[in-house]
Amino acid sequence: MSENFNRKESKVIAALEFDMAKALKDSGEKLTGVYPENPKIAIASPTISRIVAAFENVYVVFIYSQNRLIQVVPPQLNDLQKKIIQLLGFSNDLFLKITPVVHISESG
Repeated sequence: MSENFNRKESKVIAALEFDMAKALKDSGEKLTGVYPENPKIAIASPTISRIVAAFENVYVVFIYSQNRLIQVVPPQLNDLQKKIIQLLGFSNDLFLKITPVVHISESG
């Protein structure tokens, strides 16, 4: 992940990291599983790189028929991903609320 962020991105990143650390502190918890090479390490303030990396292989599938969206298939989230979403104040149905940006047309 590139660490070259503009000022606005840096503010968003700092806010997310702060919110995550505050939520962990308020709950008296630490986050485990953030380091895949050693999932038992518990940390109280994960970096944005570690937060984003936890979602590295998460995909939302949009199923279309006749150029109409007919179904959204949310990802199967692991416990770490669910915990991060919860700590950041979102609900686990977050991925069902995503609207596709790219529309795929059927050729035939």
